[in-house]
Amino acid sequence: MTTPTMDKTNGWCPAGVLPAELIFFLFKIGEALLEPSVRLYITEGVCLQMLTFHNESSTKCSHLSDYPDQEDDVQATSAAFTLSSLSSSSSHSLILPLRAP
Repeated sequence: MTTPTMDKTNGWCPAGVLPAELIFFLFKIGEALLEPSVRLYITEGVCLQMLTFHNESSTKCSHLSDYPDQEDDVQATSAAFTLSSLSSSSSHSLILPLRAP
């Protein structure tokens, strides 16, 4: 004889199984927490890469606001990279609703 509290199959999910929605929700929370800090590093990395490519001093990156033309180029390049990485990491969210119930 089993009681409803002991029977794990009467719940919303069988025992030992996590639904995909819960996993996806936790993943998106982690991604949202990580994105602001990663965005700063992307901008810094793009700046260092662009200035090294043009044989300029990499110390400009810490004072990029003093060079508005280069700041615009760095921001545009880093925004394009961030947008492409976000769209590729979020493409699985289009597939998840299509799974069979």
